[in-house]
Amino acid sequence: MKLILGIALALSSLTAVAQQRVVNERDLNRDMAICERECSSYCSRFVSRLNRRLDNMAYNCGYDQPAPMPPIGQKVKFYNDDSCSRDYLGSVSSQRDCNTFAKNVNSSVWAVEIDGRCLNIDDTNAIKACRAFTNARLGRAVELYYDDNCYKGALGLIDRNTNCSQFAANVDKDVWAIKVNGRCMNITDVSAESACNLYKNEY
Repeated sequence: MKLILGIALALSSLTAVAQQRVVNERDLNRDMAICERECSSYCSRFVSRLNRRLDNMAYNCGYDQPAPMPPIGQKVKFYNDDSCSRDYLGSVSSQRDCNTFAKNVNSSVWAVEIDGRCLNIDDTNAIKACRAFTNARLGRAVELYYDDNCYKGALGLIDRNTNCSQFAANVDKDVWAIKVNGRCMNITDVSAESACNLYKNEY
């Protein structure tokens, strides 16, 4: 009798786990479907949670690190003003939008704003600025600078999945410094492609 009860309890537990997995999978599919259609703050949080779980699974199981999701919901705002206080040019949430954005902008870009943070960038045209700063997610990226103190002359964002030759095609200056987790490091001056290959895994 005890054996039968034990088997019954085990089966009941397995059924509950299976049902919970179905619910979790249904919720995951629902959220993914929503976020494929829109760029909202909810989707930004969802993608961040998903990235953390993927990173944890990769670390715990010894897999290669998974590629992070694209920067959904992270709007990059562009300005023809070094302090992001005037001359707003527009915003994009994905590199897919860069061509459309650039067609409607006649001024050069002097600064970008991401998640409320203004970056004084090396002045460049709209298409190059867009591609260089929608390449990776701020907060999960290495920042490159044409300034030893990382104060101005931001050149773009890179991460471990960046195609360095494509990134470098949108950067006209050498890299003098990088910033990782808020810390500025003055490096030996190198080309954008070399800096990308050397430091994209630093975060």
